Amino acid sequence: MIRNAFIKRAIGALTLLYSGTFLAALFNFIAQLTLARSMDLEALGTIAALSSIINLLALIGMGGMNWFLLQVVGRESEEAVRWYFPAAQLVALLTGLGIVCLVAYALTIAKFPASERLLLLAASVPILLGQLAVELSSVRYQIERSAGQVAFWQIVTQLGRAVVALCLKAFTISSLRAVLVGFGMMGAIAVIWSLFAVPARSWGRLLKSYRHAHPSVLETARSAGPFLLFGAIYLIFFQGPIVVLEYIRGGTETAQYNIAFLIVSAAMMFPSVFYSKFIAERIFHWGHHDRAKFAAAFYVSAALMASVGILAMAILVATASRLIPWMFGSRYVPSVDLLLVMSIGIPTRFLQSAYSSLLVTGPQTIPRVIYLGLAAFTAIAASCIFVPALGALGAAYATVLAEFVLFLLSWRGLSIYVPEIRPMGWLSPQTIRQSIAVLGDY
Repeated sequence: MIRNAFIKRAIGALTLLYSGTFLAALFNFIAQLTLARSMDLEALGTIAALSSIINLLALIGMGGMNWFLLQVVGRESEEAVRWYFPAAQLVALLTGLGIVCLVAYALTIAKFPASERLLLLAASVPILLGQLAVELSSVRYQIERSAGQVAFWQIVTQLGRAVVALCLKAFTISSLRAVLVGFGMMGAIAVIWSLFAVPARSWGRLLKSYRHAHPSVLETARSAGPFLLFGAIYLIFFQGPIVVLEYIRGGTETAQYNIAFLIVSAAMMFPSVFYSKFIAERIFHWGHHDRAKFAAAFYVSAALMASVGILAMAILVATASRLIPWMFGSRYVPSVDLLLVMSIGIPTRFLQSAYSSLLVTGPQTIPRVIYLGLAAFTAIAASCIFVPALGALGAAYATVLAEFVLFLLSWRGLSIYVPEIRPMGWLSPQTIRQSIAVLGDY
């Protein structure tokens, strides 16, 4: 019997969130496996590169609101409603900018067949809008601490893509056009669904923000700027090597790299969900109002991240040589070595997530962005150096090197900006027990 109230609530919420994460990863895996077995490698590489661009533009379109709104709610509670209307305006402006950038990419860089370029561009726009709709719905439910709804919206995009991939497989259709049109239709459905799902009270809060004194769009952009930069730079950091690889070596090696990348990404969803979907708003609140719980949350979560990260790495290293050929076929045997290399970065990423999660209050957000920028520069520079000679393996080495650089910088930032916390304190069982007790009365 678990008596600690915080742990009980945490287990309930995390069960829902990780169930959603598991299902999202499963549906993503089904979609990727189905497409990998039916499409040629060049087309798969094109889809992977387009997905990376859309992910980046979706983060830009969000304007950092998924983190900024959680911060202001944690700091201001009910008064945070004043930010809602200018936040909506900023998202609308940045979404328009994102669409313009997507058009430019589709008409110039994207390796679309010339005869189908406009059709594929038209299909790509609702994919972007669908991702934005899912993100906005998710952050609304995070503010409301509705773990079930957050879990549901995690699933929507990947479920839609799995349905598309399976339907195309059933009708023996494997063209790039069919895949992107199907994904675009699912994106449009997500947009419509998200609008109908907004309750009257949420529209009321937005109207209240509009009618009463509220910050300007420019002030909102300045306040949310570090979070926007962080999100955009993160995509460059995490997915930059795949874009460099596709540009230098083409779609075949990119598709092989993408298989290992997807598997590692699925493992790395564990710290992402924990810090961005479960505990983010609490950390923002404790960082401003309760430093004891702020520290306790770090010690407990860091110990959890280190343990799960090492376990995930061990599982992938032990199963990679059998898992990939069995699931994806002999064409993807080169992905085994890529997965073995990239698995090394998993424990580093897990623990780095715990360290960087504390750099969230006041001026601490700026160093966090700088650290990520340096790591992203490392990823791109290392990819440009390694990929011409080593191909996909060079991109894998660049990814691991960038992860290690970000870990060291986050450790340094924690030591400088949060001096009351011992970076290695999570190794002490006594500290963990005391931290759980501190969190127990929450």
